[in-house]
Amino acid sequence: MQEHAALPFRQNINKRNLGCPTPHHPSTGSGATGPRSPTGVGRLRTSRCGPTNQWPSELSCPPAGSYLALCALAASVGCAPIMQDSQDNAENGHSLITKILNDIPAAHKSWINIASMSLDEVDKFQYLKEQLNFPAAPRLQLISDNFTLHDCLSRISEGLSLHKALLKVIRKKMTSASAEVNELLFDIRDLALLVQKMRTLAPAPAAGAPPVRVISENRLEEDLRPGLSSEYLVKLAAHLTLLQLRQFGQDVSRSFQSMQDGQTPTP
Repeated sequence: MQEHAALPFRQNINKRNLGCPTPHHPSTGSGATGPRSPTGVGRLRTSRCGPTNQWPSELSCPPAGSYLALCALAASVGCAPIMQDSQDNAENGHSLITKILNDIPAAHKSWINIASMSLDEVDKFQYLKEQLNFPAAPRLQLISDNFTLHDCLSRISEGLSLHKALLKVIRKKMTSASAEVNELLFDIRDLALLVQKMRTLAPAPAAGAPPVRVISENRLEEDLRPGLSSEYLVKLAAHLTLLQLRQFGQDVSRSFQSMQDGQTPTP
């Protein structure tokens, strides 16, 4: 049984699109050509047994290489706004931590008028931290496969929460209000909110990763109460808090700088 030759379908489409006349292709047998496609572009394959109801393979599915390229392009376009948001957030975070670092000297001056408690003498009273039951700041590391972006942001969140709680506990013990300390607390709050947003955009943590430690202001106040038994010790606690916040803030600044420079591992 002799079958009809398949029509040159792709050639027909190209000529229709260009407005060129389509050449006549006589049938090689007695059967008529199949019905036109619903769109009016080309024809269905035919045989003596009737139409096969199948479109040519060129139009049913693009080549595998083209398909993968299109998928990659779509993925990259979808990721671009997220990557840009991450860069913008890192830049805003760096600006906020810089402002916090600049706030510290004024806050220190408004609270502490004791000459021996200077921001220039970092190690002078560090040995008294244990006596005061003073909590240490979380340690930050360079972002790597073993210390992911999510880990870094979680540590930053914990450190900001800790120092905000410390400042609020000590503020209750001070005899006078300080607008400079209040400004510092507002900036810490703003940065904490930004870091929380960044954590939602970061790659999900690995299974078994510890949750962010929540700092309870009431619990911290109970822990510090025995050590804050005099005005001098209250000022000493304020001094140590601001010193530690400055050191922690410098580490945070370096972390945000590395995020801006794109020195984060590919998830």
